[in-house]
Amino acid sequence: MIEVGDLVQTKVENGSTKGLVTELYEKKHWDTGKLGTSVDWSLAPIRDFAIVLAYDGREHRFLVEDLELVEKK
Repeated sequence: MIEVGDLVQTKVENGSTKGLVTELYEKKHWDTGKLGTSVDWSLAPIRDFAIVLAYDGREHRFLVEDLELVEKK
């Protein structure tokens, strides 16, 4: 389970973003690949998101399921 303060990276192999989780929150998310292009917010599921402070100093917002913990060495 990812928590605030964890060091994480995106699950993308090439060009993954690494950083520190600064906030966790929930909001509605419409996935056009699964739900289609006609958005109906009353049907949109609530999903878990994280704000990640990347090494370059920028903040990024990711779905928690798209992140993984960086292993400690």
